Amino acid sequence: MRWNKALNWAKSLCLGAASALWTASACLTAAPVLVGQWPGYVHGEAHAVAVSGNYAYVAAGFSLQVVDIRDPANPVRVGGCALSNEAWGVAVSGHYAYVAVYEAGLQILDIRDPTSPVLVGSCDTPAGAFAVAVSGDYAYVADWWAGLQVINVHNPTNPVLAGTYDTSGYSYGVAVSGHYVYLADFYGVEVLDVSSPYYPRRVAGYETGQWTWNLTLAGNYVYLANGFNGVEVIDVRNPTSPVRVGGYDTPGEARAVAVVGNYAYVADGDGGLQILDVRNPTNLVWVGSCSLGGLAYGVAVAGSYAFVAGWGEGLQLINVSNPANPVQVGRVQTTGWTEAVAVSGHYAYVADQKQGLVVLDISRPSRPVAVGHCAADLAVHTVTISGSYAYVGAGSNLLVVDIRNPAKPVVVGRYELSDPISGLAVWGGYAYLTAWSAGLLIFDVHDPSHPMFVGRYDTRGEAQAVAVSGNYACIADGPNGLEVVDISDPTNPVWMYWLDTDGYAAGVAACGRYAYLADGATGLKIIRIRDPGAPVEVGRCPTDGWTSAVTISGSYAYLASGLAGLELVDISNPSGPVVIGRSATWGAACGLAAVSNLVFVAEGSAGLQIFAVEQPDVRPIWRSTRRTAEGIEAWLEVKLPGDYQIETSTDLVNWQPWCVLSNATGQVRILDSAVLVAPKKFYRAVKE
Repeated sequence: MRWNKALNWAKSLCLGAASALWTASACLTAAPVLVGQWPGYVHGEAHAVAVSGNYAYVAAGFSLQVVDIRDPANPVRVGGCALSNEAWGVAVSGHYAYVAVYEAGLQILDIRDPTSPVLVGSCDTPAGAFAVAVSGDYAYVADWWAGLQVINVHNPTNPVLAGTYDTSGYSYGVAVSGHYVYLADFYGVEVLDVSSPYYPRRVAGYETGQWTWNLTLAGNYVYLANGFNGVEVIDVRNPTSPVRVGGYDTPGEARAVAVVGNYAYVADGDGGLQILDVRNPTNLVWVGSCSLGGLAYGVAVAGSYAFVAGWGEGLQLINVSNPANPVQVGRVQTTGWTEAVAVSGHYAYVADQKQGLVVLDISRPSRPVAVGHCAADLAVHTVTISGSYAYVGAGSNLLVVDIRNPAKPVVVGRYELSDPISGLAVWGGYAYLTAWSAGLLIFDVHDPSHPMFVGRYDTRGEAQAVAVSGNYACIADGPNGLEVVDISDPTNPVWMYWLDTDGYAAGVAACGRYAYLADGATGLKIIRIRDPGAPVEVGRCPTDGWTSAVTISGSYAYLASGLAGLELVDISNPSGPVVIGRSATWGAACGLAAVSNLVFVAEGSAGLQIFAVEQPDVRPIWRSTRRTAEGIEAWLEVKLPGDYQIETSTDLVNWQPWCVLSNATGQVRILDSAVLVAPKKFYRAVKE
């Protein structure tokens, strides 16, 4: 193996007659440092939404996500902020967004720049914060079994708990009007007098007999999202004596309701969006509905549009200008599962199961920016780059994407398979795909717009990943370990050999005469594949997590080890690989790429994180030379253990092998007696 550019060296020594010599250092260390991330928060299911001006603020997963809604047909996520727990409710007041963050209570974000919301204050609550309403200097939090929490937010950077009221049930929703707070509490509504916020007191309640998820106020009425009972209408003209006056049983499970003008808009679980005429609160009339994918959980209305937050489909925008015929016009997916990444030039290409292929500008690694995307309707699992094209495994589809304009990637070729694609490599005009039980599939992609199936090899196990080295394809075959296939004729791949392992082979990289296997729970395996006969395991390295992917850069193997994050292994001695660095990640590390000293880690719901690894200087150092009676000796300090070939030249152009240093460690003396007859001689060391 010759060094890559990051670690390349060719140290020559010119003597009238010369010689060379070696040394190797102890174990090196290289700690990864987080330098950038995208999107900067953990993706998740959308629970609630609030609209203010040109933006929708979505409580989704462990984040608040900001969506530009100026063009409802093309909503764009423009910002977000990571939160310390799962966001379930959101309210916007002035320059701030107030977020109910389950086990973290109330968190307050400055949204003066919607593209970069900043967490400025928080106040923990005893139970689980599910919803929040803001009035004046106070935020009112529905806090699950702890009932109502009243928080003084006069200074948003230092919110302080003011008062509490522990109801008899479980509080999920909250609304405030004047001196009264209305809690969606277990099987109905609780009415609290908060004229003294430090001492809230119950004045009345109404039990519905069904789980009440949320509520809203409109005029003299409270509208309850009452689960499988649909919508209930409570007259609160006298807050101390609430009375049910009407209702409507929706087809799904009513989770939230918004009332604007003459209509109630109901987020109805698997019933999508239901629209009711509420001009007569005692006799609600169904007007229209819009079927939505997933489960509708939250709803807000602004102008002619309803904004529905839900599980499975994120934020959906529905045109309700004609309430009898609401039409979905736009969508932003709040979830995501980043599974793989490939890097080319100033761009990273991210494979995401929910968002398709996302192109990031990484010219500033500290601030990666999404600039393009495609195939958003497909679950993208893997990606690799060759020339001006990205080759993408999207479900059971091989997609060829023209990336000459990274801001506008275009699918130019497609081939549909019967099995989902799990791994992908491109080499010499051919694409090599692994597809679980279908094994290895080979496509001619000399014409990228027309990929043509030309060959197949059926592996013994569950083909997960493939790496190509010369005429060999190395296949990570799940429970079957490693299979090596001769692909010198891509139309007729031929089995060469197989090595079972004690783990689950999920990822593979090939470099020189070695294959590096990400072997699930058993960590990294190093397998010699270029010797005659069957492959041989020469080294192994246990890891802290479930290792699913591996890439090689110089003397390092970078491992994606699930919840254990990124792990760095020194592989300079293949028989003794050693973990030399780790970095915890936000999500589950499942794919990676390395370029120079940067490592790009695909982290499932956490998106992409970028780490810098300061690789130590491992170039050998010529320490001393001298003429002896035996010839010329030279001492070379080798910082990186391993096998090295010493080559000689008289003109720095033509090099000839001279000797091999095996397992060089410490200082090694090299003596050249033949140099006595040469007018000049150059030496260089090449790591094998």
